[in-house]
Amino acid sequence: MTSPVVFLFLSQMFGIGFLAPIFFFLFYIFTPAYKLTTPSLYRPGAAPCMALLPTVVLGYYVTHFPSFFHSSLEARNWWNWIWQLFPIWGSIIMLVLSKIIPQPKKQIPRKWKQEPNAIRLTIGVISIISTITWWYTILNMDSSVFEVFIPQHFLKTPQEPILGLRTVIQFDYICCYSAGFLWLAYHFKDLENVGVCSISWIRAGCASVVLGCLLGPGTMFPLIWLLREELLVATQPDVKKSEN
Repeated sequence: MTSPVVFLFLSQMFGIGFLAPIFFFLFYIFTPAYKLTTPSLYRPGAAPCMALLPTVVLGYYVTHFPSFFHSSLEARNWWNWIWQLFPIWGSIIMLVLSKIIPQPKKQIPRKWKQEPNAIRLTIGVISIISTITWWYTILNMDSSVFEVFIPQHFLKTPQEPILGLRTVIQFDYICCYSAGFLWLAYHFKDLENVGVCSISWIRAGCASVVLGCLLGPGTMFPLIWLLREELLVATQPDVKKSEN
């Protein structure tokens, strides 16, 4: 839990596009395939999974949306400063809720189902909010999608400060998501190598492009991650027994 918090906090100062590739690289290196398919190393526990959704809502959304939609510019700036510390707020909320929510002492199949169900609910809510945000952005932006998401300045420094800031954010966006999707691709390749799944990479690539255009990259990433989790859950022996 400590490492993601540190990376998220530092990304507010140095840019997530710079730190996300480092984080995903280290995450992949220190999470080999055998750890993903070993139940004792893989399961986070019911309490942290159930605490995840309220943590995201209270630690991220509650402070983030007022920074965009509050009627006062001064208030929007204050809310944005508060949101910048979401790694700290989120960690505190996650820690408190994980301690408050009762953790079953024995991982019986019925209790084990609480973990994937809580994760599915969390990803579902996040995906809905992300998709609504994506289409709100598409329908209300004044420029084209290409101009909004693709940097227009590579070697030449923009003269206007607002263009410079937008270019930095665009590079952050591209580098962060590129690293994240590459991380997912490597994990799926590992799962394929250990026999968990079989992937047609051409189909997967085409489906990802279509999904990204319809729902937005911010929705596509957690949905693909959830698919990975579902494949891992399906490999658990006690889950298979409970279904028989």
